[in-house]
Amino acid sequence: MLKQRIITAVILGSAVVAALFLLPMEYLDLLVLLLVALASWEYATFFCWHGGKKYGFVGTIILTALLIKIAFGIISTTVLYLLYFITAIAALWWLLVPGVLYGYLLGRYHRHFSSSLIPGYIIFMGFWGASFLLLHHDCYAINRLWFLMLLLQVVASDSGAYFVGRFLGCHPLAAKISPKKTVEGVWGGIGLSLLVTLFFLRIVTSSVSRGGGAYLLLALVISIFTIIGDLYESMLKREAKVKDSGKVFPGHGGVYDRIDGLVAAAPIFVLIGRAMTYLGYHLGEV
Repeated sequence: MLKQRIITAVILGSAVVAALFLLPMEYLDLLVLLLVALASWEYATFFCWHGGKKYGFVGTIILTALLIKIAFGIISTTVLYLLYFITAIAALWWLLVPGVLYGYLLGRYHRHFSSSLIPGYIIFMGFWGASFLLLHHDCYAINRLWFLMLLLQVVASDSGAYFVGRFLGCHPLAAKISPKKTVEGVWGGIGLSLLVTLFFLRIVTSSVSRGGGAYLLLALVISIFTIIGDLYESMLKREAKVKDSGKVFPGHGGVYDRIDGLVAAAPIFVLIGRAMTYLGYHLGEV
């Protein structure tokens, strides 16, 4: 199982990096939208949505994203404000999710709200909007490098948490939500994310002395929200009594299983990244 997980991760990671830097922007946009569509379909399955409700949920997300993309080519400034608004709403939702998780641990989980359409729209439109901003808004000086840094921080956090928790974990983090997640795993994820960020900055910049602390703080925040996103999906799966969201990736489950931390981290990353670029931090110019 572990060997299969590693092989799948290496193949998937290589494919993602290649797509990020080799695909034309139009195809990259479609790839992100495809991931959003598949993940939202799996999300709908958690709540046993069928027929019109399930197709309507996923279809509305796809249609909204396509309309925004078309409008971006016509009234880009107005659309940018809309995208930042969507991203900010998603970020606010993820700031509230720890309260939802805490309520679940106390036995005060409100399944009716979680199974409603609103959180799903916020989660997946927020991720799509954040991804679109990272790839298209000129404020991110080298757009695809920002996206790559986000991916590396999320993957490092997820991988560090998994392996440290697997081999060194002793203290459960939230046993009622996910019995295998540990406090040691959290620290492992944060530590690896910080190390990967330092290594990444070394490669893309001439120095990490100026602004390095800001990027490490960003990595810390992203690690925390990656864990929050992971725990939130684990809570949904526990309520739905399923192990994985799907079977797309051998050893890794479904699409939502692979991007659960990313959908939570992306809106936060975009807003903090926007503030950093406003303050003069640009990848390649540190």
